[in-house]
Amino acid sequence: MPHKLKPELKEPLSFLAASFLFFAGLFLLYWSGISLQYLVEIQYGLPKAVFLAEPGANIISEIIPFLEPVFAAIFALIICSFALTLVSVSPPGRLKYGLIFPIIISGFLFGFSKPYLFFGLGLFLGSLYSIALGEAYREEIKKWREFRVGSSASSKALLVAFALVFVGVYVAMASDSAYSADFEVGLRDSMAFFVAGEIGGMSESESMAELKGEMVSDAMQKIREEYPGLSESQYAEMEDEVAKRVDEQFEDAQSKQQYLSDDFISSLLESSPIFNALISIFPILMAITVWAGLEFLRMFVLSPFAGLFSVLCFRLSSGLFENNSALGKDGAASPNPDSIEAVMEDVYGKGRA
Repeated sequence: MPHKLKPELKEPLSFLAASFLFFAGLFLLYWSGISLQYLVEIQYGLPKAVFLAEPGANIISEIIPFLEPVFAAIFALIICSFALTLVSVSPPGRLKYGLIFPIIISGFLFGFSKPYLFFGLGLFLGSLYSIALGEAYREEIKKWREFRVGSSASSKALLVAFALVFVGVYVAMASDSAYSADFEVGLRDSMAFFVAGEIGGMSESESMAELKGEMVSDAMQKIREEYPGLSESQYAEMEDEVAKRVDEQFEDAQSKQQYLSDDFISSLLESSPIFNALISIFPILMAITVWAGLEFLRMFVLSPFAGLFSVLCFRLSSGLFENNSALGKDGAASPNPDSIEAVMEDVYGKGRA
């Protein structure tokens, strides 16, 4: 039979393992390059990447490189959820408050930015919450206990952490107008790019002739209404002249460039009440978007992975450590059957005496 570790080592080993998982997850989050600036750029950059895809190309393969930081960040969050799961299954005891240290150390990587401060605080509070929930769930849950203890505790702990992320993103966005300005410029440039692509492709479109014909027909209808006394030959001459000018208008690159100028796009957006409202609520809109994405991950990705890791933690705990039946819930000595009989005999013996 392999030698098992003493139960006294369980709490410090749990603390060290959870600290390592927190640091590993936060380091990977830093390495992923995910940031508020990236999240702003993806709002208008992702549609542009899809638009640039070649006809018939696999859209997914085109956007995957653009989303690589997101995939790395998801993996980082999974590792952080493992830390929350571990402390719910195997609590570190009095060392639980020391879990703040890997979070503080990792803060130097992020420059203690506002979003990280709130996220780090959420992880620490979530770890304390996960420990408390784990103790309750280990007593209450009977069915699928090994899976549900860690999954449920970690999921609720992440709910706390992500709520603070929502606050952190809003505070950072609202206190720095550069994010809204960057979004406005990026959206304006993207719109100009889309319009340029649409108009640039019109020269090869089958509907080009129809569009020109409609323009000539509309112009001639106005001429006939304003000058009803002209002869048909005069109308025919005018129609030829209108058609010639329409052709020149479409072929005039300078006119096209004026239509697509930044000034035109800017004036168009500035006069749009929808766009102005979007810019004014951009901080809260971004906070809701980030929070909604994190909640989706929590329910459908992080929670199931936490459950699987919970099963592993239970199996490792029972396999690595001695089952110390002489210790109670808080490590206090519990009487064995012999000592119970001795106590009963002593009590009842005194009573009969």
